[in-house]
Amino acid sequence: SSGARFGGPLEAKYFEKRGGDLGGDSLSACFERYHQTKLSNVVFTFALADKLKAKGESSIKVACCTPGIAATELMSNLEDS
Repeated sequence: SSGARFGGPLEAKYFEKRGGDLGGDSLSACFERYHQTKLSNVVFTFALADKLKAKGESSIKVACCTPGIAATELMSNLEDS
């Protein structure tokens, strides 16, 4: 997976309603948000697996995958930093 898997722990501020104010559009801010979303996806995956297990549901498999390289415009609006 990408280098975004390296970094600090999941931060609570990314779960708050912040009206789009999540640290600006600098390169470092964008990569931090990307890192946080990768962590959030993993946390969600484990939570879903725990809930299904608690209900005794064993026919559903839960997985968290990275899509790999994708053609997006993710970097198109970054400010120079």
